[in-house]
Amino acid sequence: PHPPPHLSVLPGSLRKLGMSTETTCDETPLASAASWEQRKGWRHVIAAMVFVIVLICYADRTNMGIVMAQHDFPGVSASQKGTVFSAFFIGYFCTQIPGGIIARRWGSKPTLLLAALVWTCFDVLTTLAGSAGFWPLVLDRIGMGLGE
Repeated sequence: PHPPPHLSVLPGSLRKLGMSTETTCDETPLASAASWEQRKGWRHVIAAMVFVIVLICYADRTNMGIVMAQHDFPGVSASQKGTVFSAFFIGYFCTQIPGGIIARRWGSKPTLLLAALVWTCFDVLTTLAGSAGFWPLVLDRIGMGLGE
């Protein structure tokens, strides 16, 4: 009996990953010790990077709520605060399909890097935009949505 067609590339794929095609009695591939040690370090680096990005993302989501909860926020009246909060979703909505096209063309890593850079730049500019008034703050929130 021959293996199913979708499993016929398995040994070559394992070699590309640096894994051995040796099997145990239950027919599961074993990874070589050298390749495991090489990949183990990157796993922790990527996990740390994802943790930092998620931490920044949650900090961003909460910092505007805390700042805008102030009753005397300069340049933005109480009735305009809802507009500032909802402006984020304009940018977020506008990049759903273009983000997918960019991810398909360039790959996920450059796309996420670009999004994180755009989002971080607008996040840094939030205090300057907030002190400049209502419309700069709305444009800043739209820019943050573009990066998110």
